[in-house]
Amino acid sequence: MPSPAPAFATFHFNMDSLSYTGSKDADELKGEIKITNDAKQASQKSDTVFYFKRSIISMPASWTNSICDQSHCYDTETDYAEFDVKAGKESAILCHFYPVDSTGKGLAGTAKVEITINRIGAPSDLAKKIYFTASAQ
Repeated sequence: MPSPAPAFATFHFNMDSLSYTGSKDADELKGEIKITNDAKQASQKSDTVFYFKRSIISMPASWTNSICDQSHCYDTETDYAEFDVKAGKESAILCHFYPVDSTGKGLAGTAKVEITINRIGAPSDLAKKIYFTASAQ
């Protein structure tokens, strides 16, 4: 008889999407969503280690985007990273949009990013998606 699959504690967000608007001349537009690790205690590493996977749905050509967790900000080229959220604790996921070109000129537009989050080793059907939309005018 095969051994049972490991159980994975749940996690949740304070919201599953966030839209924000700012000036096209701003250095950045950013939004923050909180993730809560519902595990009561960490009985195995997979209870505290998560990953994010970024998918850019749409973005003006000269804009860039980066993701931060509670302890690291990743460069604009990073689409995947692992991060920790202690059992029973909350952590921030921030999405930064940079609506300026390489000369510092602001560009109006709207961008949308999908962030998939799951525990390391958890089945993909337990993954959750959050959406960040930023508009610069």
